[in-house]
Amino acid sequence: MFNSNYNIIHNDSKTGRTDFLIDISRSLNGLGLKLFFFGCTSELDIRNLTFFNDFRITSTNEDYNNLKLIDVIKEITETRNYDFIIVDDIDYLTVKSIDALSKIKVKKIVTCLTHNVSKLPNNSNFYFLGDKNEKERILDYIKSLTRDKKINSILK
Repeated sequence: MFNSNYNIIHNDSKTGRTDFLIDISRSLNGLGLKLFFFGCTSELDIRNLTFFNDFRITSTNEDYNNLKLIDVIKEITETRNYDFIIVDDIDYLTVKSIDALSKIKVKKIVTCLTHNVSKLPNNSNFYFLGDKNEKERILDYIKSLTRDKKINSILK
């Protein structure tokens, strides 16, 4: 799970995608993974992002500005060996910006609206939050990672 370039969590509007993404990120951060957060709307409370190693937020749909920002994200995440780029509401970006983000050699966990999934690469892992089993599968995966880390720390 989460082994693809893009790992897409999708559902309809106002269904808790961002909260779910933040919760997953907190768990991954607790495992010692390096996370970079990229928010594609300005509707976020940055106080919820303080546990990320770094973050950037864009509130523009202008490709020029977003492509420059994505260049900065690429430089930071690749040189500092980040494990994941966490992207909220990737579907606010243009296809050109999404393609630029695709070229970054760091795995991504992103959220988007279900009806915009077609903007994203087909070779992605898709997780539909409207499916209770899918949501539980993601949570079980995160719990197993946490359990494995605790067992390994005890064995050391």
